[in-house]
Amino acid sequence: MNKELLIKQWSPYASLLDTEQVASLLALPLRCAGEDPRAIVPSIALAPDGPKLQAIILFLESLICELRIDPNAQMFDFVRLDSVRNYKVWKGRQVITRADAQTVSYDLMVIQLWHEFAPSNVTVMQYVGMNLDEWLTQVLAAFPVKQIR
Repeated sequence: MNKELLIKQWSPYASLLDTEQVASLLALPLRCAGEDPRAIVPSIALAPDGPKLQAIILFLESLICELRIDPNAQMFDFVRLDSVRNYKVWKGRQVITRADAQTVSYDLMVIQLWHEFAPSNVTVMQYVGMNLDEWLTQVLAAFPVKQIR
């Protein structure tokens, strides 16, 4: 795996999971895929205590790999990159009040990549945080909308 790519693309999200842990989690999926990643995108959900890493999405040469974060197991799947037929986007904002009574406003976005072979097969990328533009730029570089066939 290209360590420089990982460090560059993951550095904004290292507070969610450090780079060494990410590299360790990616080893088995990359071995199975037999392809190097072109892009690494976090899927971040809103937990009671703030943003939480839910999955890591890898964009490889011909595949998308969704690696779900689970402390008790390693779960991942692959789908052909050229199977995406629909690119659905939802954007919002969530204001929460912390235990210390401070309010925090988070940008939210969900991007769903729907695949041709099964209506229920969807790659989901979520963002919760305060730098939506950086995350969206990373997603669009990994899989531009114009790539849909």
